[in-house]
Amino acid sequence: MAILPLQTARVSNLLRTNLAQSQISRTQSELLKTQNELSTGKRINVASDDPGDAAVVQQLQKTLEQRNRLLRDIRDSRASFSAFDVIPAWNQQLALHGARLVERRRQFLGRLRELAADIHQTLSDDRDVLDINYVPSFNIDGAVDEAAVEARFIEALDNVMEEELARGTTARGPQRDDVVFTVNGQDCRLFGSQGQQRTVALSLKLAERQLIEELVGEPPILLLDDVLSDLDDVRRHHLFDLTAQCGSQTFLSCTNLRAFSKEVLGRSVVYTVTSGEVTRE
Repeated sequence: MAILPLQTARVSNLLRTNLAQSQISRTQSELLKTQNELSTGKRINVASDDPGDAAVVQQLQKTLEQRNRLLRDIRDSRASFSAFDVIPAWNQQLALHGARLVERRRQFLGRLRELAADIHQTLSDDRDVLDINYVPSFNIDGAVDEAAVEARFIEALDNVMEEELARGTTARGPQRDDVVFTVNGQDCRLFGSQGQQRTVALSLKLAERQLIEELVGEPPILLLDDVLSDLDDVRRHHLFDLTAQCGSQTFLSCTNLRAFSKEVLGRSVVYTVTSGEVTRE
């Protein structure tokens, strides 16, 4: 593990994102960013070994843009009367690409949920239980495969047609899905403490690391930016153990070395960043 104490605000964005930001807002921002990336499919693309997944997202975005343009034209009376007749065809296209993405998300988040829950249990010393809930914008309960999800999607679009024509935008689909993180049954983003939010963010990052290794067959580099200040000693100890055992090369940035034991420092390489220059201790 490489430890990088930061001695100045003039450092790379890779190591610090915003030194003026409060720790509370930084932790919430990280959790919101993770939540947004999971719900929009970005994390699925990163972790997938199937090039077709990225193509599905691109096709979905293109279909959404064209369908939304049609809805706006109809709303603003710029489209011909026959424009209504092509809406079902766009619904079919949207449901075709959207159903695959929804199904991939369900599979991806199911595995991520298992990994993150185990890691979170370790980090919290068995005190907290993490759960990840995928919340699609339409009901997929009982939809056991992609075809069933596609049928539910088309049904949902039919049910909100009047709303969409009034608003000029697509009201259902993967672009409106959500992901909710709960700790001990409570929404962590709304009710979690600073330490709990940080632990959830770390659990997700470590779970993604493991999932990527499962998919590509080798461990990725792990970057942890100033994560220690929100953690108590117990959680720090478990974090150091997990990073030592995971097999990834780990870079951890911090403002000082007080949180590190002699044992951790003994198995690490320490670099100091000062005025943009990196020196090895």
